[in-house]
Amino acid sequence: APEETDSPAGAYAVATFPSGGSSSVEGSVSFSANSNGAVEVSVDISGLPSEGYPFLYHIHTHTVPSSGNCTAALGHFNPFNASTPCSKTDGVDTCELGDLSGKWETFNTSSYSTSYVDPYLSLNTDSEAYIGNLSIVFHYHNTSRIACANLKYSTNGSTATTSASQVSTAGATS
Repeated sequence: APEETDSPAGAYAVATFPSGGSSSVEGSVSFSANSNGAVEVSVDISGLPSEGYPFLYHIHTHTVPSSGNCTAALGHFNPFNASTPCSKTDGVDTCELGDLSGKWETFNTSSYSTSYVDPYLSLNTDSEAYIGNLSIVFHYHNTSRIACANLKYSTNGSTATTSASQVSTAGATS
């Protein structure tokens, strides 16, 4: 995947939990444009189960419907058709764009916070790597889905929140 430096200043997307899946999962996963036009990812999540780790988290291709059914988010965001599973030894640029835990790290705790720059994502609506209208899904290690939420996009850097019931799924295919 090519590195992206086209995210506009002030661009921001956030998925706020609880939304779909487990209502005990709380927190957010946010994406913001940094001064170089790359995307900074910030994860702050709690309430995950005490077993079933290491936990995985991904950007998925579809939004979560108002029913909160995480399966409806379908597969991982993979616009460049990367092979799976992700192999860091081959370089994170060879991974699915949406495989955040594969590219960066899985975790073994019910609460987790981290921040990092993911140079392969974009908040530019014209980019193939644009993530602003997708969803975030947390998984058990066996890939069963635990919780999910839609990303809400903003161009003013606000911390607007969203839930699955507040986001239209018009135009989404299943």
